[in-house]
Amino acid sequence: MLIQWKRQALFLAITSLLLSACGSDDNSSSNDDHDHEDEYGQRLVMTELNGQDISLYDRDEASVSLVGQANAAAGQLLKSDDGLSAALITSSGVQFISSGLATEPETDAIFLDTLAVTLADPQLIMTANHFALLQDGNTEFYPAEDLTDATGPEEDLTLTGITQTFPALILNEGESLYAVFYDDQLHVYQDSVLQTSYNCSAPSAVMHNDALALIQCDGALRYLVMEDDDSGSHVAYSGTTFTGETVSGWSSGGEYILLYNSDTVSLVYPHNDHTHSTDPGISLTDDQSICAAAINYDASALITVRDDASAEVLDLTDSGLDPATISLSEAEATFSCDDIQLAAGSAAFMITDNSSGHLYTVDSHDGGAWHLHGSALALSSGINVQSTVLLEADDDQESDDDEHDH
Repeated sequence: MLIQWKRQALFLAITSLLLSACGSDDNSSSNDDHDHEDEYGQRLVMTELNGQDISLYDRDEASVSLVGQANAAAGQLLKSDDGLSAALITSSGVQFISSGLATEPETDAIFLDTLAVTLADPQLIMTANHFALLQDGNTEFYPAEDLTDATGPEEDLTLTGITQTFPALILNEGESLYAVFYDDQLHVYQDSVLQTSYNCSAPSAVMHNDALALIQCDGALRYLVMEDDDSGSHVAYSGTTFTGETVSGWSSGGEYILLYNSDTVSLVYPHNDHTHSTDPGISLTDDQSICAAAINYDASALITVRDDASAEVLDLTDSGLDPATISLSEAEATFSCDDIQLAAGSAAFMITDNSSGHLYTVDSHDGGAWHLHGSALALSSGINVQSTVLLEADDDQESDDDEHDH
């Protein structure tokens, strides 16, 4: 999300501001004083660098409230594929948060206390809408769609005589196809039968998006492309990409995985039995560099935040919309890339800026131009945001992978 390739690589960060054509008000007022009678169903969860408070901004209520306390400061957040829950990873364990948006009527966001795990420096990833946790050399899976009713992991991937070194990936749950890490290799198993193996030493981060998985392995990104045919699901192709290049962060949307560094954004996607990479055409002047970038859920838009306190949103549809340039006018003179956190939703991006202590929402209405929505929201004095995720209720985010029987 992203960086040094540890857990931080799974979490993206950013900042922004300004008034939009959608309306304006002062920093303490609602962002929604405009002509749109929308209910957004969006909640931004925030952790703090130097504290244990977990805060939540409810866009419909235009308010910030306290969700609860993390087990330790500087927690990193990992969003589920369906966008309805998140895991909080700290130095002392894992906690799970329900957005409260999947119920009718909606409820408050809450910690799922019965699922809390005490574990030093845990390794946790998201795969096929499951939180996968490495625990005592095996992988435990927590299905995100069943999280609020769970009392523990639903299943445990254990292979006799094998000590796993990184959480396993669910490549195809229905066919019991997994990617398992041990002995400096990535091994593909169907049930307990080894299918194939690839070199992958020191795995540290994963982005899994349906038919494509990217795994950080000791200085290079290994990719797996999944394919279905008459014989069932299998890994059709594996190789490395971006070898020798620095990757600062990543996110996924549609069929793409977005990768970025300080001067480049690339969209990687599967094509038949291999991957392609495309340049979406971001704009940078000679003296600009990228702080962070993200793509929204359906890959209709991507945003980049730049080190001169500006942002650009590219529309990736065939609408013909021009890129939207947003000035981060509330940023302090001390603004730097370290000040921002970026979170992506379906039709909105939310940005926090620690230099000015503000939260900004960038969105689009009914296929219209992307813009800063309302005015920046002032956060409580002293909050130094560490990690954010944007949770939302969106039926479009229910994928086929989520419809399974356990």
